[in-house]
Amino acid sequence: MSAREKTAQQDDRLSRFLRPGAVLDLTVGSKEGLLRALAEVVVEDAPPETVERIYEAIEERESAVNTYVGEGVAIPHARVNVVDGIAIALARNPAGFPYGLETDQPVRIVVLVVGHESYTDEHVRILGAIANVLKNEDLRASEVWLAPGDVLVLYSDGITEARAPGGERFGVERLKEVARSAGGRSPKEIHDAILAETDSFTRSA
Repeated sequence: MSAREKTAQQDDRLSRFLRPGAVLDLTVGSKEGLLRALAEVVVEDAPPETVERIYEAIEERESAVNTYVGEGVAIPHARVNVVDGIAIALARNPAGFPYGLETDQPVRIVVLVVGHESYTDEHVRILGAIANVLKNEDLRASEVWLAPGDVLVLYSDGITEARAPGGERFGVERLKEVARSAGGRSPKEIHDAILAETDSFTRSA
């Protein structure tokens, strides 16, 4: 089985990207204002009608079930046919966001995930991967400033622990090098480059 197939089949073998322009540090007065702000940036250069459809889909799901997952983290999500593939946006506020219910601690990190209606399995895998990443208390508490053109790569040990036939691990440094060499490309192109390199690495003699 190729590395690409393993990545598609296992929850812990995901690699996804977040545009700097989709990371928000903001203060809002309501949950609705927060969700709308995320809807406006989750898809790059989205027209108003796309933003509105995304917002309506998020609100519809939130009216059915609150997406707070604990530890100060919420992961609102929806599947809509106006999105190509999967898109992610993140909002953070150390003081916390209003989120429509009493929580064990302030909701400081909110990650929005939207995907095309046909991406059912991938959508679920990504939600699980994000929840697992944000269980790390050190990661939740840390701050990283992204400059224009920077790319944030979210990955699991399914990538870094992938092994060549001789037993050598793919490793973090190799992942960094692939990400750097793909700089300037779209998130999907960087994602595909990493999967292709991992696949080639695991097949190499």
